[in-house]
Amino acid sequence: MRVKRLAVSLAALFLTLAATLVGSAGTASAIVPVSTPSCKNNPSFPGDSGVIRLGETAQGTFVWTGAMTPVSREPGFYKISVYGGKRVLDGKNAHYPYFPHGSLPAKLAFPGRRMSISVTLTSDSGSVYHSVQNGCVM
Repeated sequence: MRVKRLAVSLAALFLTLAATLVGSAGTASAIVPVSTPSCKNNPSFPGDSGVIRLGETAQGTFVWTGAMTPVSREPGFYKISVYGGKRVLDGKNAHYPYFPHGSLPAKLAFPGRRMSISVTLTSDSGSVYHSVQNGCVM
């Protein structure tokens, strides 16, 4: 009887550990930041080829921009999506001689909303660049 209880207890412990590990693997992702900074702090998100900058004005407007390193990589075709949560609120899809910038009014970027941008640049030299994970909370 004791052996059977021990076997059942060990099996339950194993299943609990397995469920914990699977749950941890599912929730601990390199894509989703552990904490999202406030847009009021004007966070920057550097990558290997440049930086994404997000922010919030005193009037509650969401602002965004970026820069390539070196600047000579900036001319090219930009596909940019601006997100409020999971919803695309704005974007740019055109050739620019520099890294574009933009803003959204407080009625779209309301308090508590997570804002982020996704950028794909095909530079005039033919190289393709993608934005790093970024985001901030209004």
